Amino acid sequence: MTDKRDESLIGKKTLAVIEATGDNQTSTAPKLKQTKAGLNNIIKGRLESPSKSFLDAIVAAYGIDLNWFLNDSKPVHPIFYLQKTGDKASLMDDDKTLWNQIRNSKGIKDIVKNLINFSAKEVNTWGDLISEYAKMKEDSKKK
Repeated sequence: MTDKRDESLIGKKTLAVIEATGDNQTSTAPKLKQTKAGLNNIIKGRLESPSKSFLDAIVAAYGIDLNWFLNDSKPVHPIFYLQKTGDKASLMDDDKTLWNQIRNSKGIKDIVKNLINFSAKEVNTWGDLISEYAKMKEDSKKK
């Protein structure tokens, strides 16, 4: 059995990237040049290492930072994206990363559109509510 310290995060990071965009495994598999079963094997950690074609495809499809993706010392979240500048790629700043996630996440985009139409007081109320919910969720994980 695999020691937890030796467990690769590639599967978890793959799933995080897919979920961050609101995609599902069925629609994502062809984008990543995988069968549905092949993608599931990657996500479940059943493969020792992903193929070069998979790595090329996930970077091309989602613009993730390959160094973040392959480095198990870096956590699953936040997801690191690339910004291409000529032949060089650099880590996007927080605003660009957030914008990319909003733009690519189906549900979040609609939520943000609705928030824009709220008054400042309503936005603050919803912000407080969401913060409180996130805190409660985090506290429940600790139990």
